[in-house]
Amino acid sequence: CSFNDVLLAAFTGGLRRYLMAKREQGQLTSRTVCKTFMLIGLPRPVDPANPSVSLANNILTPAVKLPIEVPEPRTRLQQTVAACNDLKSASFLMGIKLTSKLLTAVLPTGIMKSLASEAVTKCTANFTNLPFPDVPCTLCGQEIKEVQCVFPNILPQISLISYNSNVHWNLVANPALFPEPEALGKFVLEELSVLASS
Repeated sequence: CSFNDVLLAAFTGGLRRYLMAKREQGQLTSRTVCKTFMLIGLPRPVDPANPSVSLANNILTPAVKLPIEVPEPRTRLQQTVAACNDLKSASFLMGIKLTSKLLTAVLPTGIMKSLASEAVTKCTANFTNLPFPDVPCTLCGQEIKEVQCVFPNILPQISLISYNSNVHWNLVANPALFPEPEALGKFVLEELSVLASS
């Protein structure tokens, strides 16, 4: 399992704890579904004659079901790893890439907008984790202490950046949907602690 898998599993468990604390009945059932879009960066061509090509994003945004209804942290981690491994398979990535290219090439813009809108209504959040250097960097002679990615979105956006042996993360969301967002952070840390001890 990868570092990213553990972070996603910890977020899933933290979100489960957060929702259970906010729900009056305190239970999540097998009918509770949490899907998130995952941003997956694909390789980009490097063309010395045209460097701008290598700066353009080449991403896919598949949806992944998070096992939020699973009560056991270790089982949530195992199911998260399995879901992420499915996303990382070459056949899946090629299939979704070709399907996306085909649909965007042949469907009218109105239908594409409708499909995109429908897809967004089926997901709970957007989740991204960006790797930065694992050593300190400087900017204008000053050491960079922390890096944040703020990505406003119509869905709640969870952005993590690993930098210099630390993980910095934030949540951009409607306060009506996520009251007390600091509680979510506390629950994510609790989940990481449980996973580390198991």
